[in-house]
Amino acid sequence: MPAGTTPDGQSPAEQPTGGTLPAGVIGCGDAGGAHALTVTRTSRATLTATYDLDGARAVAVAARHGGTAVGSVEELVATGVTLVAIATGPIAQPQVVRRLIDAGYAGSVLCEKPLATSVASARRTVDAARDAGLVLAVNHERRFGLPAVTARRLVTEGAIGRLLRVEGYSPDGTLYDWAPHWIDLAFDVAGGSAVRWVHGLLDLTGRREHAGLLLERHGLLLWEHANGVRGQLECGRPVPGQPLLRLLGDDGTIEVGAVLAGPDGEVRGPALRIRDSAGIGWRHIDVGESALAAVQWTRSWDELIDATLHGRQPEHHGQRAVRALEVCLAGYLAARRGAPQWLPVDPGTDLRDLLPAPPPAVAGPKADPHAADGPRADPHAAGTGADATAGALS
Repeated sequence: MPAGTTPDGQSPAEQPTGGTLPAGVIGCGDAGGAHALTVTRTSRATLTATYDLDGARAVAVAARHGGTAVGSVEELVATGVTLVAIATGPIAQPQVVRRLIDAGYAGSVLCEKPLATSVASARRTVDAARDAGLVLAVNHERRFGLPAVTARRLVTEGAIGRLLRVEGYSPDGTLYDWAPHWIDLAFDVAGGSAVRWVHGLLDLTGRREHAGLLLERHGLLLWEHANGVRGQLECGRPVPGQPLLRLLGDDGTIEVGAVLAGPDGEVRGPALRIRDSAGIGWRHIDVGESALAAVQWTRSWDELIDATLHGRQPEHHGQRAVRALEVCLAGYLAARRGAPQWLPVDPGTDLRDLLPAPPPAVAGPKADPHAADGPRADPHAAGTGADATAGALS
């Protein structure tokens, strides 16, 4: 099959725009199921095939959302799919892209974030996809949320003056899982300015499993862009009053996913609000969706489809993912070293080598240093209706 063509001999840009493109999903866990669901929500793709090492999971996703479960990556390519979502996790993801290429696939690929466990592996994946004629995107879907899009526009227009600081937050996530989202957005609002250094702190007294990795219980990143903008990300522990994203300028503040005090604790506030130097308090901006609306996944797919049909690079292309991954890994390096990590990092640095093995279990009760805080409801938990799946679609 010539590079840059689909099984029927057409380039992606030549595919008929009046019908739907056949799509496949590789990896049918929670994220893969979310991708399959998203395909059913876009009018320009149809789920054709699913594959998972656990065949029963592939069958279950196909039964629920359409298509046929197949027994290998090669069989999935043979079905004629022109769009493939990979949701196997960052350890296996680069290998799956390589298998697609080796099987003659030359369509479009939507990988999950993070793209890989090292910068070198991520770069090899992006380069191999480009050389094989694939359109490769990474699911940084938060950049397509109307709250984030509007916030970026307001910063560009100078609504809060000169940007000084970007703060990201996830109360129950990990840095490796959530940093790609907020670092990706930080690069955008900072005008693409390169990151100079990163500092990191990790609480490894408890571990969270994510995509085959045992990650930190609580983590903090601090970084600086070359233009002086500072960034901060905290994950894994509730912080009273902290929105999902806060942009601080010398003439105002923007919050995405704000929280408000309620009679029974904090509750989800407006998806977007701004406070400037006029002194009139917070002004809520109605963008018609929550900060973590599930429709952002649909927009991620639609952007990939549009890029495929028009032969262009998608907005969430692989190089953006490599850039965000490097900052994230620099934070883990800094935490291990106990000192700021200057960029670039050694491309071969692998996250798996930076995470110590969990300590052996100790008999008897152990005090929880956070127990005094008491349980706290997550005000950013998924809502109902259109946002009901937002919590699973991180």
